[in-house]
Amino acid sequence: MRFFRGSIRRKLVILVLLATLPAFAMLAYNELATRRHMVEMARGDTATLLRGFTEVQRRVAASTRALLQTVAAMPEVKAANPVATHGILSTLLSANPIYTNVFLIDLDGSVVAGGLGSGKGLNFSDRKQFMDAVRTGRFSSGEFVVGKATLKAIFPFAMPVHDASGEVRHVLIIGMDLGHYRLLFEQSAFPSGAFFGVCDHEGRRLFRYPLSDSVPLGEPIRPEVFQAALQADAAGTMRALGSDGLHRIVAYEPLRLRPDSEPYIYMFLGFEEAGILRPANAQAVRGAVITMMSLALALAVAWFVGGAAIARDLERLTAVARNVGEGGDMMPSSLDYSDGETGQLGQAFDSMGELLTRRERERNEALARLSESEEQYRTLLEANLEGICLVNPDSMVIEFGNPAFIRLLGLT
Repeated sequence: MRFFRGSIRRKLVILVLLATLPAFAMLAYNELATRRHMVEMARGDTATLLRGFTEVQRRVAASTRALLQTVAAMPEVKAANPVATHGILSTLLSANPIYTNVFLIDLDGSVVAGGLGSGKGLNFSDRKQFMDAVRTGRFSSGEFVVGKATLKAIFPFAMPVHDASGEVRHVLIIGMDLGHYRLLFEQSAFPSGAFFGVCDHEGRRLFRYPLSDSVPLGEPIRPEVFQAALQADAAGTMRALGSDGLHRIVAYEPLRLRPDSEPYIYMFLGFEEAGILRPANAQAVRGAVITMMSLALALAVAWFVGGAAIARDLERLTAVARNVGEGGDMMPSSLDYSDGETGQLGQAFDSMGELLTRRERERNEALARLSESEEQYRTLLEANLEGICLVNPDSMVIEFGNPAFIRLLGLT
């Protein structure tokens, strides 16, 4: 493995990194699992909190239905008596401040009587709640509108008024002010970045808190958020980018007037994802700092302590070997033979050094004896009175001749 080549210190650092890598991977996995768990918990908590708002709306719709049914059954209303009906409707509004206004409308859409003012000259024939009530003969809902009398953004309901034969003769239209959700939201003390919103069946914003210029009423909410709620057709949660540019965990739930009817409004509650994950992020930062400090300490120990302890002994053996290679004397390693593998290596190195020293001494002694023997033979040959020569049998060249042989040939 090429990456594992190099000095002892480098190898120790690599070994430390490889040994700690599984622990770091497990820590990273645990952090990711914690974040996923917190997101799932936030989804559940958000859906639970939103259910409180939807239950309020269900009770409001149910009480509005019951209230209008009661009013629609009154003889004065059935008879479309303007004065008497005005008194009834005024009493209804004073007792229920959640409503902005209420009207009795004839089948042409013209106002017969109103709770606030006469409403003369107003016509509601183009309003969804009016047309649905006349067509179905049942309690119906509207869509985002600006009240014709109050000029406020309201959400309307309508209740048909039947005659004795069951035919629709008039329609009661009432406007609900969604502003009461502002108080509920504020009392809940939600964290910064949270929002509550309501849209109609076409995705137009009916209510939002907090409200800002970037999220005006009557405008469509973010298409991907509305489509998710529309396609799910049931309560759910999602992670989405809000109209104000914040990433949130958003819970949504459609509301119906009847189990078999289409949703008439959708409610949303969202919490900023950064706020939800802030504790996990802080924990991850702390874990990362501690991990990096631990890794730095481990690498420092491996580099300075481990490297020094091992490299020092190996460097001493290297110096001894280099000295011998350069012709110097074989010096002992001075290592502790009981110090594990390096001690065993030092012992083997010293044994090898002693063997080399002994062999060197024996070789020098043999060379000295050979030199002495050669000198004796040379002296005997040169002092001999007989002519003696040495001839190479391969080249037939005389390689040696003693003085007697030289004289015998008459040579100098």
